Amino acid sequence: MKKGKTGQGVLVLHGPNLNMLGKRNKAIYGTKTLKEINSLIEDRARELGVQVTIHQSNQEGELVDLVQTHAAQSDSIIVNPGALTHYGLSLRDALEDTGLPIMEVHLSNIHAREPCG
Repeated sequence: MKKGKTGQGVLVLHGPNLNMLGKRNKAIYGTKTLKEINSLIEDRARELGVQVTIHQSNQEGELVDLVQTHAAQSDSIIVNPGALTHYGLSLRDALEDTGLPIMEVHLSNIHAREPCG
C-alpha cells in the first residue's frame, strides 16, 4: 500500500462520545456508527493508496498519548475532538507540537449549535 510523503500515512483520532454514534442524538449526529464511519475511512484510504491508523478515546490524556506515540509515523492527522474542541488544551498543544498538517472535522455545525465565547 502506498503511504504518505514520508512513507507513513494518516492518523485519525475520534474524541469523547464518538463511540456512541448511531445511538446518540441522531438528528444531530446521524445514524452511522463509529464502526461504519471507520469502514468508510478505511475504504477511501485504500482507494487512495494511503495507510490509515484509527483510534477513539473518551479520555483526553489517552488522545495526547496517541498523538505523541503515532506522530513520528504519520504524515498528517485528522481529528474529531468532540467537546475537546472547546476544552482540550492539552490535546490542542500535543497536536500543534507535532508540526504535522492537521484537519479538524465535526459531524455537525458546531458554530450553529454552541455559543461562542
